[in-house]
Amino acid sequence: MRDERRRATHKADDDVRLHLAIAKASGSAIYTHIVTVIRDILREMLVAHRYQLFSTPADDRTVYAQHRAIVDAISAGDAEGAAAAMQRHLAWVLDHYKKESVRAPAAAAAS
Repeated sequence: MRDERRRATHKADDDVRLHLAIAKASGSAIYTHIVTVIRDILREMLVAHRYQLFSTPADDRTVYAQHRAIVDAISAGDAEGAAAAMQRHLAWVLDHYKKESVRAPAAAAAS
């Protein structure tokens, strides 16, 4: 994910691999199974997110930094840090959804 040249074409695939790695790191066979079962749905969702909703180079850098913080905390065995990093990431994602839900109807009305 850190290679900006690679990001342009592999964002969604790299994101799926990250989600699978986090599931495996959780040690939960059930969670890992669920993520594996929904892998294709997850990939389609991430394609839409990473190439449409979070598509700018600034978004790429932000997502990478957020993912790095999550992975670093997991690697350090810092459950509270990982949870906090994940909460920051999800808050950022939700903020993008809210902005898009305001922007999309305004753009449709203007056309």
